[in-house]
Amino acid sequence: MITIQDDFFRPLPAVPYQRKSQTSRAAADRERPHANNHERDVFNAIVAAGERGVTRKELAAEIGWAECQQNRITGRVASLLDKKPVSPIVELAARRDGSRVLVARCYHVEGE
Repeated sequence: MITIQDDFFRPLPAVPYQRKSQTSRAAADRERPHANNHERDVFNAIVAAGERGVTRKELAAEIGWAECQQNRITGRVASLLDKKPVSPIVELAARRDGSRVLVARCYHVEGE
């Protein structure tokens, strides 16, 4: 079992949105209190996928989000990939059903 400190998922200062869209900003404001929980859900689903990994579409299904909500997955994956000093996940060059495969860093072998 992989454990990550709770401060790894510390509150976000803001959720990204389209600056010229009031609707986008309102959605970002509604999402902010839940963003870290969603990021944690995405991370846990990637870890649970093990060595096989998981695509964004598979993540949406695993978490219980509708296929049309993949943009929520994309934002959470991007924030995980941007974690410093090192991302807890890796996006592989391998594809499944046309989508890139994500794995937890602990399952990734360099050079694959």
